[in-house]
Amino acid sequence: MQSAEELLAMMSQVRIPERAKSLNGIVTPEGFICARGTAGEFDVLIPEMPDVGQLTESRVGSVRLTSGGTYRVVVGPSVRIGAFLRLSLASDRADLLGAFLFVIAAMLPEEFPVSNASALLGRLAEVLRLLQNDPQPTPETIKGLWAELWLIRASPDRGRLVRGWHGRATDKIDFELDSRLLEVKCHEGRERMHSLRLDQLLLRPDETFVVSVCIASSPGGESIADFLREILPDLRPAESQRLTSRVLDTVGTEVELLSDYRFSIWPDVPPTAISSTFVPRPLVDSPSISMVSFRVDLSDVAKYHGEPIDTLLGGL
Repeated sequence: MQSAEELLAMMSQVRIPERAKSLNGIVTPEGFICARGTAGEFDVLIPEMPDVGQLTESRVGSVRLTSGGTYRVVVGPSVRIGAFLRLSLASDRADLLGAFLFVIAAMLPEEFPVSNASALLGRLAEVLRLLQNDPQPTPETIKGLWAELWLIRASPDRGRLVRGWHGRATDKIDFELDSRLLEVKCHEGRERMHSLRLDQLLLRPDETFVVSVCIASSPGGESIADFLREILPDLRPAESQRLTSRVLDTVGTEVELLSDYRFSIWPDVPPTAISSTFVPRPLVDSPSISMVSFRVDLSDVAKYHGEPIDTLLGGL
């Protein structure tokens, strides 16, 4: 599947057509078409099976999804006339084009024409939902997402971590697996200074691990977009959609953040897994009190009780 960057490069080559009721387009290697309409809208046209049914349309903000339409598309010297699913972004929202194409690149099937239009329509409805999201992430949120994706990339079974990934700020724990609960903590610096909640450590104390990741901002480092390019090809379609949904729930339409922020792991402070039983914590007067947040330096704990990430992931 083409990456969002590749789709953006293709879309930039398409000119707005002069002829009414016509589209100009470029065919991707997978068989769908990046196109522009006479109003300047940005279109992705997906070939449909002949029995797709009557014309239907749904709209969310500046994004429109049309099924069952027949279109005339000029592709180089030739003209194509056929039935397509049409996903359109209005011309006055070019600022959303990166997010629009990022979600499409992750959610569209690998082969066309589409044999199950209803399943694809459901997938594209998720595209519309994600493009409404505007969480306005902070730099700390981006660092946390970077560290979680770093862990997924490091895993020998990436799909399993994606299936167990919660990835939302409202979740108690980052990864819930059969035998382990993993809470990923990221700090920009060499000290393992992390913010934790007591209730996270008490969920399943003997099975909970804090994954401590220390990073440095670096122009030559890796970005979230780099991780996604490595992870997505290893995933099944449902896992790919889950990963994309989690990322877009975090960054919303500000997908440039996926490439703008680059970090490296400190070579002398490698990521380490620490059992929650070794994590220092505040004393509370009552066992019923668990919603307590605190900051703790885990540098010494990691030195004496930490285990390498490969060991943790290999034992999952």
